[in-house]
Amino acid sequence: MPPLLRTLGIDVGITGLRLVGLGLDSGGRPFLQSYSSVEMAAVTGAEPYPVLLEAMTKLAAQSGSKGREVRLCLGGSSVFSRILKVPTADRERMQAMIGFEAKETVPAADQALWDYQFLPETQNAETEALLLAIKKESVEEAQAAASQAGFRVVDVTLAPAALINAARFAYPENSGPTLLLEIGARATQVVILEGDKVFCRVVPIGGMAVTQAIATDLQESFAGAELLKIAK
Repeated sequence: MPPLLRTLGIDVGITGLRLVGLGLDSGGRPFLQSYSSVEMAAVTGAEPYPVLLEAMTKLAAQSGSKGREVRLCLGGSSVFSRILKVPTADRERMQAMIGFEAKETVPAADQALWDYQFLPETQNAETEALLLAIKKESVEEAQAAASQAGFRVVDVTLAPAALINAARFAYPENSGPTLLLEIGARATQVVILEGDKVFCRVVPIGGMAVTQAIATDLQESFAGAELLKIAK
């Protein structure tokens, strides 16, 4: 009997969507069971929703996953990340301290959605937490487009947290320095792991900067430079 599909996830990018289906093997380990992708023109105008909705609709039809539960992963330059250190105390008190720090640290906090994840505990007097935030509008548009396309959104996560959790799950024995790069169209997620230490930043440079450099040097159109970049 084939393994049942356990989880569907959609990586929401600026120039494309990628849907993955993760199943469990006989040993309870996850594996990639299905993959679908849809490319879309980079959203540069003030109305990204119609482009995103069209891509979501194509993805649902192409993958045959309409009506299924999905988890969305959002990244890009709109993601804010910060490692916070708070005095080690009971969980409720640390949560209150992180909430205060978030209001003081997250840009335009009243227009953002934020959450946090405690990092592996140590014996130190301080506990580290990964604070992540994104514009509320970005989350609402992604959820609305996925829902209207026929998916049932059950969770939203941000790329830095997904990278960290995937690396720690896949390589639990690796305690040496590890660099993770997720290079998108407009931004690059940079994560450095070493033991229990974590460094996380979103750098506003991605593949489109490379395409533009090729276009400038070769006096090509942006579309032509993109084709050259992919081919060569």
